[in-house]
Amino acid sequence: MKKILSIISLILMGNSINAQDITGIVMGTNFNYETINVNQYNFSFQTFFSLGYGATCPQLINPEYIVDNNTLYVKGYYDIRGPWPHAGCQSFNTVTYNNTIPSNVSQIIMSTNVIKYGATADEFEIVENVYTRTFEINLSTSDNFRAKMKIYPNPTKDKINILNDLDYSTISISNNLGQIITVINKNQIGIYDLQHIKSGMYYITFYSNSNKIGVCKLIKEN
Repeated sequence: MKKILSIISLILMGNSINAQDITGIVMGTNFNYETINVNQYNFSFQTFFSLGYGATCPQLINPEYIVDNNTLYVKGYYDIRGPWPHAGCQSFNTVTYNNTIPSNVSQIIMSTNVIKYGATADEFEIVENVYTRTFEINLSTSDNFRAKMKIYPNPTKDKINILNDLDYSTISISNNLGQIITVINKNQIGIYDLQHIKSGMYYITFYSNSNKIGVCKLIKEN
C-alpha cells in the first residue's frame, strides 16, 4: 500500500510544474486588439500550453491595465499551479478595457504573464513578459482629419492658431502623462494663448460630443 501511495505521489509531483521551464510550458501567444468605440477596447489572448487538455486548459485571470507615459500595458495572467494533464491545449480569452485611452498613448504593449510555484508549494512566483507584442496607435484617426486640420506655429513659444473645417464641439490639451491641462469650446477656437503652459510636448485632442475625432502633437518652447 505504501508503495502505491509513493507512486501516486511521484506522479502528482511530476505534474505540479515546480521546476519546469516556463517557455516549455507556455509555448506562445497570439495577441490582438480591436476598438469598439472611444470608451471600449477588446484585447484577445490565444495562448498555447504543453499541459492541460480541453476544459482543463489554463484561463486568463486578473487582467491588468497600466498607462505609463506614452504606453498602455495590457497584462494577462495565467495560473499554472496544480496538477495538470500533459496533453497540451490552447486557451482563447478576450478582455475588455472600458475606458478612454489617454491621447498621449502612442503604443499598446500586450503581455503574457505566468503565476507558478515558488520554492515550496505554499509559495508562488510571477514570471513577467513571457511573450509580448507591441501595437502602434495612429494618433490621427483618419486622413480626412489630417487634411482638414492646421495648427501653427508648431513648435510655438506663446500662441497657436487653429484652423480647420471639422465638425467638433470641444478640444482638450493634455501633457505627456495624459493629464488634461485645459479644455476649450469650439466658439473659443482661433488664436489661443499658451503663455501659461510650461515648455514640453502636448497633445491637442478634438471631440465631437464625446467621440474622439483625432489628435495632433504640439511642441511648446520657452
